[in-house]
Amino acid sequence: MAANNKIILIGRIGNDPKEDTKHLASGSTVTELRLAVNRTAKDAQGNYITDWVTAQFWNKTAEMIQQYCEKGQMISISGSLRIDSWDKDGQKRQKYYVHGEEWYSLGSKKNAGNAPTAGKGAYEARQPSYNANNLALPDGEDPPF
Repeated sequence: MAANNKIILIGRIGNDPKEDTKHLASGSTVTELRLAVNRTAKDAQGNYITDWVTAQFWNKTAEMIQQYCEKGQMISISGSLRIDSWDKDGQKRQKYYVHGEEWYSLGSKKNAGNAPTAGKGAYEARQPSYNANNLALPDGEDPPF
């Protein structure tokens, strides 16, 4: 059986992607997001426990995130878990992060009713031509679900 490395997260962006986008000397672009992801468990005060997950997006996807995403926005990301290892002052260090491949905007605090946007690799950001709240079926028909 082949091993798979796929992670999907939904959370709010905790940093400004415009400020955390870097253009490297190699010509690559990288955007790092800090994503606030709630657990299903609650703490003693009844608040959901939040985990902060780092995700890196590269090149065209990074540029799209820089252009279309903002701090506080709800987003879904998918990618693979990566681990960078290095030695610093004789100590072995590791950093876990998501190597982002796809992203979907699930709206923002400002525009909660807008249809989601999406991004993937070399594709352009796209806006669906519908709003899920305004879908209408012909008279007398029930939805197929």
